[in-house]
Amino acid sequence: MIAIIELYQHDEVLRHYCDLLQKSNQKVSIFCSRVVYEMLNKRYSHSAFHWVVKEDKARISVFLKSNYSLIQQAKLVFITTALTDFKAFYQVSKIANTFLLVHNVHSFLAPDSFLTLADQQIYDRLRLLKIRINRAHFYKKQLLQNLAGLIFPTETMLRYVKNNFKTPAHLKLEALPFAYYNPSDQPVASQNKITITVPCTVISEHRDYRSVIDAIKNIQDKFIKDVQLVLLGQPKEDGLEIISDFKKLESQTLKIISFNRTIPTEVYDNWLATSDFLILPLKAFGRNHIYKEQLGYSKISGGVNDMIRFGIPALIPGHYPLEPALEEMVQRYDNNQLGDLLLLWVNQGQFFNHKTKTGLALANYSLKKMQLVFYQKVELLLKD
Repeated sequence: MIAIIELYQHDEVLRHYCDLLQKSNQKVSIFCSRVVYEMLNKRYSHSAFHWVVKEDKARISVFLKSNYSLIQQAKLVFITTALTDFKAFYQVSKIANTFLLVHNVHSFLAPDSFLTLADQQIYDRLRLLKIRINRAHFYKKQLLQNLAGLIFPTETMLRYVKNNFKTPAHLKLEALPFAYYNPSDQPVASQNKITITVPCTVISEHRDYRSVIDAIKNIQDKFIKDVQLVLLGQPKEDGLEIISDFKKLESQTLKIISFNRTIPTEVYDNWLATSDFLILPLKAFGRNHIYKEQLGYSKISGGVNDMIRFGIPALIPGHYPLEPALEEMVQRYDNNQLGDLLLLWVNQGQFFNHKTKTGLALANYSLKKMQLVFYQKVELLLKD
């Protein structure tokens, strides 16, 4: 039996691992929050998958402790997210062969070195105080000592960790992507309307929306096709202000589509499936709560995973690292070029040049190939 523990809201990562395991001969026990269960249980309702649901009011530590006997039956345990309650996950790592998926390298491997002390707001100081009281950094270190290994979403992140951090010698370090390419999800282009999507939570922390707004201001009267720009994410912090600034750009040829709450998975995927191309205006650095992260190296963008899943070409800044195969799907830009490139991609359809290379670029991201690699790695992990 394999156990997967996802007690937050990374439903897309849990879904990916469930897809990889669907045709294996392993039984899978999934420990998850109620909201994630509601999203995914119908998709994985066959007998190989056993769901254990944490109700909203239940504490993570109590929930895990009540399921120790079941967790101990697993030959391999994947913790797909650990944002808080590190003591509780440390206790799990003491009783099972446990691997942790790392989303934020700096925050997990070297939190004291990457604290953003200079610009902390009052809530940041309160969060730091809570971390000190709960001894979160101490239990992160204890968890590292007891884990069997760490998993990263890209080879780039894996190399970054190996080159920049000293991890316990016994830890196995693996790279396993968080997304696979499904050709049936490829978008169908419209002849008369172009749909451009900027995916993920609308917040300026990780994305430079201002560069997109400024680029569109300079060219919006030059579009010869109708354009709808989709801000595909729930607004947080300054997100409503960002949406308002985009709405001011609306015209006869440009429509802005946005959302004011969490987007259901089906709706999110439907918008991606009808997108002609993406803009991924990713910053070089961002924050994970009170920690500084180097985007693409210590933290991956969910927008890159969306690009892979649906095979959608994208405009992306020159500084953001991608796996070499994915370069065929994108065109790099700096902020001064973005407007001109948007015109070429909208008016002359130049995104098609990148779309035609999708199959080759994503050959190693097919579900079949990724399942094969995953099963091979799982077998090795089970033998060790």
